[in-house]
Amino acid sequence: MVEKYQGLKPKQLIDYRALRGDPTDNIPGVKGVGEKTATDLLQRFGTLENIYQKLDELKPKTKELLVLHKEDAFISQDLATIIQDVPMDFNLDDCLWSNYDKAKATQSMEEFGFHSLIPRLP
Repeated sequence: MVEKYQGLKPKQLIDYRALRGDPTDNIPGVKGVGEKTATDLLQRFGTLENIYQKLDELKPKTKELLVLHKEDAFISQDLATIIQDVPMDFNLDDCLWSNYDKAKATQSMEEFGFHSLIPRLP
């Protein structure tokens, strides 16, 4: 993690995605802020909140983008945050597939675009 994101800590990945976005998870991020800018900002200021508290220390273009897309940044931060304390009451063994209609499962997976999973059906 630290190598891939040039020294960012795992906890900073949420704010990295808030700035940079993540198209695979439909996280918009801040338009115009790329990988390098997001990394530089977080290395310098630590958190998204700190970045917004110190906007006057930024280059004019970066400041403009952050001001213009502030709502997107904080919505993206919420979207990138994985909720870890959801109460769950189930037995994992109840989730195992033992008897199913492979043709219907294949059809559903094709319909929802899970093409790479189809060959892994038992």
